[in-house]
Amino acid sequence: MRNIFTAVLLLCFGMGSALQANNDRSLYVKKYKNEQKVALVIGNCKYSKFTKLKNSCNDAKDMRNTLDSLGFDVLYLQNSSKSEMKQKARKFERKLRQGGVGFFYYAGHGLEVENKNYLIPVNADIQEKNEVEDEALSVDFIIRKMEDSNNRLNIVVLDACRNDPFGRGGGGGLAAINNAKGMYIAFATGPGKVASDGTGKNGLFTKYLIKEIKKPNLELDRVFKNVRVEVSDASDEKQLPWTSSSVKGDFYFRVTNEMLKPQPKSSFSFTNVAPTTFSLKITTTPYDAKVRITNINAKYHDGIKLKKGSYTIKVTKQGYITKKGTINLISNTNISISLDKEQQPIAQTS
Repeated sequence: MRNIFTAVLLLCFGMGSALQANNDRSLYVKKYKNEQKVALVIGNCKYSKFTKLKNSCNDAKDMRNTLDSLGFDVLYLQNSSKSEMKQKARKFERKLRQGGVGFFYYAGHGLEVENKNYLIPVNADIQEKNEVEDEALSVDFIIRKMEDSNNRLNIVVLDACRNDPFGRGGGGGLAAINNAKGMYIAFATGPGKVASDGTGKNGLFTKYLIKEIKKPNLELDRVFKNVRVEVSDASDEKQLPWTSSSVKGDFYFRVTNEMLKPQPKSSFSFTNVAPTTFSLKITTTPYDAKVRITNINAKYHDGIKLKKGSYTIKVTKQGYITKKGTINLISNTNISISLDKEQQPIAQTS
């Protein structure tokens, strides 16, 4: 019982209607800003038959204070029996039936036996594996209470030492929870691993979870992504929080007025841009007469684009009288030029 039971966070969205625009944070906050938020926080540290814990009561107190500062109505137990935990859970469920958000947090000893997770009361006396179910409180009991309340959102955090002391393999770690529908589940470490109790006032996972929960305007996934990085760094990658989610929508622990402001919308303004070039097309008779613009280097072609200005045009064809003129180009222009045939000399007779 000396190993530390890892933290688990489960987020359950109820059957409430989905947000029409999940990516519109302002709309989300306006809709849920004033909804009820209820928390049940339990910390067990002074065990009679198990090793006393250094940080679990500190973790629970700090989580209680954090949730209270975020507007949760907090129910609190410390060093409690199984009966006391069950009674508080029933009161918790009754409050949740009024709707809103539920948050359950437990810090203390815990066991995983045959893929089921249990919370250990301070007066539990467990000598054999077959006694665990009678002496400890099943995590499934808490999950059922929260699911049956049919409120909009449920969060469960378990930070407890955990292992199967009756197993033959000697390994620790919490079993994955696969029977909770619509849950966001976050482990303080990967399934089958054991989390650190920390060397300071708080356990490693809870220390950084509280830190991130207090930050404003962070969506739930971002909170745990930040926690994952911080715990991994602090433990030299020996502990890596792990998450699994099947939820829809968003949740924010703390919001500020900045999020309530309407999101900026794109603005636009267009004006016509005056053309800087114009097309010139010259139709000739005969059609195959040669057209040249003599005061520029560009070779003429039908529809040539020219800047505004004056251009000298020369039209020639063998056997025809050449024509030359000037065009003051200020718009798209089509003109026609006809060449006259050269007069043939009159034949002399003797």
